[in-house]
Amino acid sequence: ERMSVNHPEILSQGKKCEAMTYKAILFDLFRTLILFDDKAPTMKAMEPSWRSAMEALREPATKRIAGLPFDGFLDALAAETVEIARARTADHFEIPAHQRYLRALKRIGIERPDLEDSARELAAMQMDQLAAHTRFPRKHARLLRHLRTTHRLALVSNFDDGPVIHRILAREGIANLFDVTLISAEFGRRKPHPEIFHAALKHLE
Repeated sequence: ERMSVNHPEILSQGKKCEAMTYKAILFDLFRTLILFDDKAPTMKAMEPSWRSAMEALREPATKRIAGLPFDGFLDALAAETVEIARARTADHFEIPAHQRYLRALKRIGIERPDLEDSARELAAMQMDQLAAHTRFPRKHARLLRHLRTTHRLALVSNFDDGPVIHRILAREGIANLFDVTLISAEFGRRKPHPEIFHAALKHLE
């Protein structure tokens, strides 16, 4: 930051960049192209706004599972989220959102024959709320459409629910701007594992 733009090192790096021809660009999605507002119940359970954002699920969740101790459930969901993150190995396997919900329900002792269906529905409620509290700035749209004329584009996202991402991309009219979209929930591995990048580069040729 303190170097002059005429510094020899900066000029040298600039020449190297000019010599490169970038054919493709890989983008992250959330907090890069798509932004959250404070009411978005993100997957980061330790964020200060997470619990208040999850309050939107209280009524529909307790209707879906009568007698659900919602505050205790949020505690369990946060704990499972942290444990899943800590348990990740170098393989970086992804755990789908509904599995996290299933583990949280079991953690607080909920037993019912449709437990897995309940977990899927609760996870879908969170994704609905999350999608409702995202925004796609116009300048991001302009940038993508401009880059699309000169480069091949890929979307590579760490996220444990694929359908909600496809829905947001369709809603914003940008799904067709990417030559390939890879989501960890569908691919099976998360960044920074090299396989998800190798797959993107293979699609991009």
